[in-house]
Order: sequence, then C-alpha cells, then structure tokens
Amino acid sequence: MKILGQQQKVALERISEFLKSDKRFFLLKGYAGTGKTSIVPEILNAAVGYEVKLMAPTGRAAKVLAEKAHAPATTIHRGIYRLSSIEVKMDDDISSKSEAICTAKLKFYFPLDLDAGMKPRLIIVDEASMVQSCTMRDEVFAFGSGSILRDLETYLASTPGSKIIFIGDPLQLPPVGESKSSALDLSSFPQGDAEEYVLTEVVRQGSDSIILSESMKIRELLNSEDRCEFIIDEKPGELETIGADKALGQFVFDYSMGKSVIFIAYSNKKVAEYNVGARKILYGENAPEVVNGERLMIVQNNYSHVGVELMNGDFAKVEEVCSPCESRHITLRENGASGVKEHIIELRFYRVKLLLDNGERLETMLFASLLTDEYVLQQNLINRAMYVDFVIRHSKLKPGSEEFNEALMRDEYYTAVRVKYGYAVTGHKSQGGEWGTVFVDFDGRRGLDTSTLRWDYTVITRARTRLYMIGTPRKNKFSQLEIKSVIKVNGYPKMSEKILNRPMTLAEKREDVENRLAGTEFTINEVKSKPYREIYLIHCTGGDYSFDAIYNKSQIFRPFTSVSNGPEIDMVLELLNSEPSGRIIEKYSPSTEMLPVYELVQSACESVNVTIVNVQEYAEAYKVVYCLETDGKSYLDVFINSKGIVTSVIPHSTSGQNDLKLMTLLNKIEEYAKSK
Repeated sequence: MKILGQQQKVALERISEFLKSDKRFFLLKGYAGTGKTSIVPEILNAAVGYEVKLMAPTGRAAKVLAEKAHAPATTIHRGIYRLSSIEVKMDDDISSKSEAICTAKLKFYFPLDLDAGMKPRLIIVDEASMVQSCTMRDEVFAFGSGSILRDLETYLASTPGSKIIFIGDPLQLPPVGESKSSALDLSSFPQGDAEEYVLTEVVRQGSDSIILSESMKIRELLNSEDRCEFIIDEKPGELETIGADKALGQFVFDYSMGKSVIFIAYSNKKVAEYNVGARKILYGENAPEVVNGERLMIVQNNYSHVGVELMNGDFAKVEEVCSPCESRHITLRENGASGVKEHIIELRFYRVKLLLDNGERLETMLFASLLTDEYVLQQNLINRAMYVDFVIRHSKLKPGSEEFNEALMRDEYYTAVRVKYGYAVTGHKSQGGEWGTVFVDFDGRRGLDTSTLRWDYTVITRARTRLYMIGTPRKNKFSQLEIKSVIKVNGYPKMSEKILNRPMTLAEKREDVENRLAGTEFTINEVKSKPYREIYLIHCTGGDYSFDAIYNKSQIFRPFTSVSNGPEIDMVLELLNSEPSGRIIEKYSPSTEMLPVYELVQSACESVNVTIVNVQEYAEAYKVVYCLETDGKSYLDVFINSKGIVTSVIPHSTSGQNDLKLMTLLNKIEEYAKSK
C-alpha cells in the first residue's frame, strides 16, 4: 500500500465521507507533484457498492490514469456515449437539406448512453481542467449536447445514487476558447451539491526536482497580486537554456534514440516551423510528405473504425505508407459583403498503417492537407470541401436519403483520419501528457498575466526529468520596457525648470560646493557668513585660500571670485563656476513603486558619467521624470503600470537625436534592464 502524505489522507477521508453523502460532485484539485492522481487506487478501495469508471478527456491522459490507478481507464467519449449508434444529423441552425448541402454542416452524431447501471456509478475523471463545457462547432463527429461537462451530469443522472469525482490541476490551461476550467469550479454545479479539496503539499518522489520547484514559483505568482518578477533558475542537465537551432538538433538526436521527447511552442505557426525543421533533419530536404516512421498527431476525434478510438491530441506512428498521394481540388464559393468569394481547397489522402499510442494497429485513409499550416484556421472550409467531394463522387445518391447517409458514414475519404506532424505541439495539445524530455519555445509567452503564467506552468510540468528552454522567460519589472525615439524639445519640463532655477539656500550652496570639489585634492576648511557674502576657505596644495560667493536680496549667487592668483586658484574657480552644476537640487527619496526605476536609471547614469539634476514623481500619472545633464538639456519620462511594471521610457533632448551622450545612456538602460 502506498504511504500517503497528510493532505492526501485528509483528501481520502473527505472523499470517503462524500461517498456516503447525498452530494453528487467532488472536486479534487491539486498542483504539480501533490499526488492527486496517485490516491486514486485508495479511492477505488473506498468505493464499496459503486460501479467505478475511470475516465480522462484524451486517450493519452486515459493511458496515464490507467497506469497510475492500476485499473482500466477510457476516454470520456468511450465512457458515456453510445459509439455503436451513429446517426447523420444536421446542425440545429440548418433550416433545410439544401442548405446543409451548400454549407456541409451534416455531422455524425453519437448519443449519450443513458442505460441505467445495475448499481450506483462512481465516475472518476482525471485531467479535469481539459473537460470542455461550451458547445463545440465545426466538428464532423458530434456527441450528445456538445458540452462534455453537461453530458457527464446527464449521464450521472441516468443511474440514481451515482457520483462523480473531478481530479485536476486548477492552474493548467482551460479548454480552448474557454476562460476557466468549469469542471474544477464549484460555481459550475448546483449549490450544495458539490464540494472540493485542494492539495498543495508536494509529495511526488524527486520533489527536490528543479522543474517542480520552478512550477511552484509560478503557482505562487498566480496566487499573488504582486506579479513583478519571475526568473527561472537553471540547473545543467535538468533545466537549462538552449538556442533554437541547437535545440532542434538535440531534439532530433533524442527522438532518433527512441527517447520520450516533445517540442512545445505557443503558436500554430511556430509549431509548424519546428515540425518542418525536425523533418528536414530526420528525412532530408526533399522527403515525401508522409514517410514510414513519421510521428503524427490526430487533430480531430474519429470513430469511423469499429472498436478503435482516435482522439484529438493522441499520437500515432506511420508504420507503412501503402499508397501514393491522392489529390483533388474542390472549389467553394460563398457570398460576402464584397461579392462572391472563391476558395480552392486541395484534398490530399494517403492509405497508411498506423501504430497507435495504446499499441493498437490500424490501416486507414489519412487526410494530409492539414500537415501544412495553410488550412489550420479554416476547419469549416475543410468540412465543406470534404462533403462536396463526397457528393461529386456519389452523384447518383440523393443527399439526405438513408442510402446517402450510410454511404457517407462508410466513406473512407470523408472519414479519413485528420492529422498534423507530431514532433512539435502547442501548449494546449501537450496537456494530459508527460515526456522524459521537453523542449519549450517561450516566444509569445513573456508576460506576467494569468493566461501567460498558466501556459508557462502547463508546459513546464510536462517534463519528467529534463527541460530545455528557448527564450527563457525572465520576467521582472523591466521585461516589458520599451524605449521610444528621442523627442527634440526646447528645455526641461516647466515644473523642473522652475525648481532648477529657484534660488539656493546657504546650506544648498555649501552642499553644491562640496559636490563640485568631491574627488579632487581641494577641500573646504571653513565657511564664514557675512551679509550677502559667503567666504569659503579652501585647502589647496600651496595652502588655504579664500573664495567669495556674493549674493543679492533674492539670494541669487554671482560666480565665485578670489583675491589670490595662481594655477590652483584658477582650477578651483573653474570647478566652482562650471555650468550646469550636475546635482539633484531637491533631495529625492523614491517611493516604493519607483525605487527599482531609480536604481536602474542611477546605475546607468553612473556608468556613462551622466548627472541626474532633478527627479519628479507624478503618482497619479504613474510617471517619474528624470532631468539629465547630457550633450544638451535632456529628460526621461518613465512610465509604470498599476502593477509596478515599467512599460516605457520617452527621452527628450534640446539636441534631439544628436544628443550622443543621451543615446549612450539609453543603450545602457536597455542593457541593464535586460540583465535584471
């Protein structure tokens, strides 16, 4: 028997009580490494008097569940729908068969299996964050109401006393097109009919894994309102940065060695690029579109083969390409605001023998047009083209007739398995799977918003032992910083000019003199105050000399003078009278929000010998202004957002783009920001 952690024991007790209660829904939520799935065997032991069914959204996830539970598991589709009862139906929004022919919205429909069980059922659904609640459109194969979550509830109600346990990670990505994982949200269920328990304590063997610890960092960020910094720590051999070109070569090497490995990117375009790149290395520049040994990913559920379940997101390997490519072009026309628009769709097919992830073998027709990225966002066009192709090939059959529908269901072209290359996948497609080694390209996912962090969390936790990162997500207050072009101005902002030009106090004058002499061999020994006159006794190599600072009633100081003469006297006078002074007139204490900005700008200014002469914060505008001494009068408007993220720097100068000292400073600010 597995030794359970304290939280796992509490969860099992809560579930045991739930099984005896009148409630129907239990949400067991847990983060990566908390052992949420590993307690399923214990739940099975506690489920006395129930017919237990283990399910998961995808075939890959069902396989992982079966391995961890040591019990059979199926996909949700196989578990609750009557796959032997296929019907051809029109969409509810289709008013006539002629419209169905025109738009090709006929679907193969599978109803719910609502036969009552012999005893109450306990359904355990793993990877519940992937359970879709919205109605799916543009799918050839349709199931029940179109909402898997609602169909699970309906299926549950068919047998009195039945219950369901949803198990999943609340931080993983929600289903495509949905803002939340409804199956892990109590508000999705009738009030008082559901309860939840959240596992937070890491119990997975190897909990010292840096991959796991970095995922916990993201978890903490997602639960925090202060999301200003996220820097992934690295560990050679386990979690490390790698260049894109080197990554592809390493991926192909690992794949060729038979290792469990996957490439993950954010966009379909990037995924397509990596798939093309991997194939070039594996099979050569001019390789056929489909070759023996090809790894493919199924991109649409397919139930056209009796007893075989092909699920969106599952992988398959081509054992043999049995026929050359069959290609046909279908022309589709649709009316639009600007007139009739014409689409020419190429349909390409191969007969192949596939080896599925579950070990099953299948000879089938493969639909290959989706192997390129051209039609990815035109699913409805593909469906229409496939339908029109069928009508053309069966011109003697009357659309909508029983004979037509039966032929459509049996047609190997219309029901061909839709695939894409499976070397690289999107973050959504990777859900429910685990690989020994994972390569992740973080391009397009560099923010600190909830959506980005959930994507980061999901893809990082796909790796069991090793994670390679392209474009490591170093996210801090300066990750979104954009430095704008220099704007030419006539001087400092009015507020700063007013402050810079106001009269000095006597104390400020002394501080100014100290700043000017700092770092030289000259020091102030004494200051004597007379009416409208300050006498500075300054120690030089040749002795102590007097320097007079005369001022008027408005306390405006004239340039320093001295009754003495000599080279040292001239040097001191040049230091005391140089313009501008290069000091911060007002003592500046940055606010907590602006402290990181001050540290960045101050460090950059010191490194290129630029003096900050004034700083003004404008909290209501989320802005701070730095007045600088460069090749002209210059200043920086630095903006932050409400979360403290520095968004932009807008530089200004009386010399415009010709202010070379300012340009050097801006380069240094950008360099320092990237190194943070």
